[in-house]
Amino acid sequence: MTLLAMRSRSKHIRLADKYLVLNGTSTIYIDPDTCTALKDPRVEYRQVNLNFASNLSKVYYHPRGVSYDIVFDFTREGIGQPDVPEELLLERTAKLAKSIASVSLRRGVKAHIRDTVAFNTVDSNAPPATESDAIKSKGARGYWWSAEVVGPFVFYGSIPSRYALGNVYHYLGETMKLLWGPDLRINTIYVDDWCPAAWKLVQWISSRPRSEANQLAGEDLPPVRIKDITQDSPREKVDPECCPRCDTPRAPVFNLVDDTDLNQGKLLRMIGESFKIETGFVNAFINAYARVDLSGAADYITEKHARAIAEIVQKTGIDNVALKG
Repeated sequence: MTLLAMRSRSKHIRLADKYLVLNGTSTIYIDPDTCTALKDPRVEYRQVNLNFASNLSKVYYHPRGVSYDIVFDFTREGIGQPDVPEELLLERTAKLAKSIASVSLRRGVKAHIRDTVAFNTVDSNAPPATESDAIKSKGARGYWWSAEVVGPFVFYGSIPSRYALGNVYHYLGETMKLLWGPDLRINTIYVDDWCPAAWKLVQWISSRPRSEANQLAGEDLPPVRIKDITQDSPREKVDPECCPRCDTPRAPVFNLVDDTDLNQGKLLRMIGESFKIETGFVNAFINAYARVDLSGAADYITEKHARAIAEIVQKTGIDNVALKG
């Protein structure tokens, strides 16, 4: 939205979200550039719960009585929470995405772009996945988030948070160690690269019929497997009008990633150089324990980090941090 307001000739931009944003007050952190963009007379922010059909329809009402040309759908639940109940993912991710797409179709939107994150099981020794690969989903999020049109590999914020931990281990004077190993890919894309790519996609999809788009970049979307079993009921749970199990839908699909080919080894080396700390990876025993009880391992290490952050905050006087202990 910020780049649209700053760099495009859009006549009207509506941002709809669940958070309160009013006269400089908000229930979510907003960076300075976005604050400036929200003051643009072309930009309208609307606090709304899109899970209600009546609210969703109103969001599509254009002030000039015309249809919106472009819709970006970023809705999803539990991006940083692996233990979100499957029922919640069904209601607030799968069903909501279907509802939004249906309204866009009825309103004649020229480009409907859905962005999600891929939660897939990937072998670190395997070659990079392509859009046509049928990759096994990782947990319930991988199943209910599977209807993606364009998306980065990891969710926004994972790299800054790991860099922040570099400062924590510099304070502790300890070696910073990660799970798994150096070859684990964590391919990323920065927001300043994602936005132009998404805009190019808007221009591409809005300038040709769907049949041509499918011919150029369409991929078959096979049933997503979870726990090595193809479930028969989820599509019916989302909506009876969903594509039946016996059919295989086809749609243009694009994966976005930068050219760094980043993995854990490269990232840890950069963090070590930045904070002048020793880095490495945990031993096989801890890796095995994490595979059995990842949440337990995370709770233990989070407590250690929280204590250190609380001490850093107290000594520096910097209190604008996400975690204070």
